[in-house]
Amino acid sequence: MHRKRVLYYSALTFISLAGVAYGFFFSELFFPSDRAPWLEILLTVLKCSWLVSFPYALLNYYSLFRYPALLPQATDFRAETLRSRLYFRFVTRGHNPQLIAETVAHARRVLKDTLQPHQWLIEIVSDHPLRVDPFDRQVRLFVVPSGYRTASGALYKARALQYALGASNAAPEDWIVHLDEETRFDAETVRAIGQFVVQEEQRVAAAGGQPRIGQGIVLYGRGTVMNWTTTLADSIRVGDDYGRFRLQFEQGRAFFGMHGSFIVINNSVEQAIGFDYGFAGSITEDAYFALMAQSRGVGFRFIHAYMYEKSPFSLGDFVKQRRRWFGGLWLCVLDHNIPFRHRLVLGTFMVLWSISWLCIMMVYVNIFIPTGTPLWLAVTGGLSFSYYMLLYLVGYWRTFNWRDHPVAFVLRLVAQVVLIPLFSVMEAAAVFYALFDPPKDFYIVQKEAPAPAAPARQQLWWRAAGVWRQLPYWPGKVWLRWQAWQRADARDAVTGLYSYDFWLKAIRLQGKLPLPGHSTAVCLTIEVKGIDTFTKKVGVHAARTTLASIGSALTRSLRSYDLVCHHGEGRFMAALLRCPAQYAQTAAERIVGGLNRRLLDDLNHRHDVQLSLAWTVAPVHVNHLSLGALEQITRRLLEGPLPNPASWATPGD
Repeated sequence: MHRKRVLYYSALTFISLAGVAYGFFFSELFFPSDRAPWLEILLTVLKCSWLVSFPYALLNYYSLFRYPALLPQATDFRAETLRSRLYFRFVTRGHNPQLIAETVAHARRVLKDTLQPHQWLIEIVSDHPLRVDPFDRQVRLFVVPSGYRTASGALYKARALQYALGASNAAPEDWIVHLDEETRFDAETVRAIGQFVVQEEQRVAAAGGQPRIGQGIVLYGRGTVMNWTTTLADSIRVGDDYGRFRLQFEQGRAFFGMHGSFIVINNSVEQAIGFDYGFAGSITEDAYFALMAQSRGVGFRFIHAYMYEKSPFSLGDFVKQRRRWFGGLWLCVLDHNIPFRHRLVLGTFMVLWSISWLCIMMVYVNIFIPTGTPLWLAVTGGLSFSYYMLLYLVGYWRTFNWRDHPVAFVLRLVAQVVLIPLFSVMEAAAVFYALFDPPKDFYIVQKEAPAPAAPARQQLWWRAAGVWRQLPYWPGKVWLRWQAWQRADARDAVTGLYSYDFWLKAIRLQGKLPLPGHSTAVCLTIEVKGIDTFTKKVGVHAARTTLASIGSALTRSLRSYDLVCHHGEGRFMAALLRCPAQYAQTAAERIVGGLNRRLLDDLNHRHDVQLSLAWTVAPVHVNHLSLGALEQITRRLLEGPLPNPASWATPGD
């Protein structure tokens, strides 16, 4: 242990010295630049942004120095000392049933081996029904009713958590462990939670007051990694947990808020505070809850243990996740229901976050366009950058074990350092996205792994084949877009999609292309049920915006050469070209199911309405039909499913 401590503090000292050396090297002592005076002045002013990021960097460094991150902490918990029951509460939208089933099964095995049956219970809070064993007394499912509304209009996860407060039979002295649908833990984590609970109950019994809220560390690279870029980018979250978050929890405060997973809280405290704080408390309900609890005198404590989650599977999800955090935290800062003194620190941090992209950018500008930076400013920038890198390195070292695969560990470590500029761009993109388009809903990152992919060679072949199949359509696509740009009647004013008449002509044009196997298309109608009631409730403008969103989502669900139009209020039509007739039903179910999951569920919860999609589908031999016959068939299709589609979707006028 003594040797590890010496190595740890030696590494911290080396990081500081490296930052100072960087500052000296790129200062005016070594780079007495002879560039244009105006450029010297401009870059020096921009480099002053390093002064803004320095307090944040120094705060994290102090925490890592004061509370060593790489030293284990022993747990002497004994199960018989736990008097209360632990409720492990998973919150999910219900869209990933396989994922939540696997997570709950894993949690059940760990808890069964660690605690007695009367000491724990698993609760699943879902917006949609899930399949659970009705005879399993250790697992309970709560489905939030679609018509459930809170007094202040809480939405999304906050709404589900508020419902669980009344649905659960947890006693006031019991403890709730909040988890996301993919969160996993091991026996050591359960023992650390049990020890925290026992110590808090003993402290309250001896000195009075309220039980504190506990939170630990979440790691993102254990198990199967779906995207190494986003996983390595999330190393900074682990370093941040050991930095400013641990520092505040060790002081018993939550100035920066807290994460939404791995929260250990006494049920009486959670009941007293609740989650019903309207829209401001619904985007980042975890941080809002923490600030509200702190304003009511509740303390916090750090739990030195780990839970395991997955990083976003794509760069798009990564950016949208950060965008939600950024916008939601600003809502917390600007909400006057939280006393100003409890919002001040978080507000200061948000200002720093808003311009953090400039701080990082100037580091790289200074590398490639060195100018005469004053020594004091260069050293400050060097320390800020080195401490920023330190967070990534601490997160990486804490997540991965070099003993498992030494060579892979070293290669990934190199990638961790080399890709920091890319990670900075990803973080900056989220800030820009949130500044120009603040989040209006709770974006859910996909965490359920897709079906196993084909081998790499086969996958490459199919991708190449997919591009090749699209080549014959490019001339027609270019001509159609040119025509749509020239003609005022080619676009629908509400959704921006093709108008019905132009859509028919587009199908006819594609049908004339002499392509083998092109004779069959699939005509699909999708009708938005309940749009009239929705319009009366939210207004015409909001309803049109919703229809435009549905049309845009429908377009993204199709191939680039498929054709979509808006046919009247709440009705869309799509032509799926070169779609075999036997796959028509499957294709339609996939498209409509995707629209339901991605869009309609959020709209229904946000506005308390019941929008739904009805669809009909049939194959059509488009290259043998005249324009009038094609219009007649599509109009018949709008009336509903027709008996024996093969009898009417045959060639002829």
